Amino acid sequence: MHINVHFGIGLIIASVTHYFIQLNIFTFSFIVLCGFILDFDIIFKKYAKDHNHRMLISHSIYPSLIIIIIGIILNEIWVLMGGIAYFCHILIDLIDWGTNFFYNNKIFGLRLLLTPEERIDLSHVLEDKNNRQFFFVQRYYSSKLMIILEILIGISMFIAVFVFVINYWYFIFGYVFFFGFHLSEYIGLKNRKMGKKSRIPLINH
Repeated sequence: MHINVHFGIGLIIASVTHYFIQLNIFTFSFIVLCGFILDFDIIFKKYAKDHNHRMLISHSIYPSLIIIIIGIILNEIWVLMGGIAYFCHILIDLIDWGTNFFYNNKIFGLRLLLTPEERIDLSHVLEDKNNRQFFFVQRYYSSKLMIILEILIGISMFIAVFVFVINYWYFIFGYVFFFGFHLSEYIGLKNRKMGKKSRIPLINH
């Protein structure tokens, strides 16, 4: 899923946690950060198989388990919830393209955006950089399920913030920023398909 979705889920978890235990700006931010920070492992995608950042250990179940265990040992709820936010990121990524869940060099998950044939072999997509960019962005935005999930999570995030943690309402700007980034990516794709020159860069997923 897109990073704005993960940000939204992290914000929902932090907001609900704040309702039960008072979080300061640091502990609240930690939970939100755990919800999306692992997507920045795309910086290290050149070290991953097929340059797929979801093959890195950061997109496996183990980092979240470590954070959860640390939270239990320290008896710190905010650390525990950060681990859960991280774990939720991994779980939801199983829906679209899947992840290297067990860090065994195999993609695991529902992978609903791929056909049965594509789940077996994506080499025809991965070889060409431009084709790779078009494929992932277009397939995502062509999925009604992905759009519905984005809408539901976005609405749930706004409700959670204004019901449980209105004093941290400004965190919503983070969601807006990441949503805008992916929307710009999509516009860049549409422009390139129409043969227009676009200055908006696309990213490899």
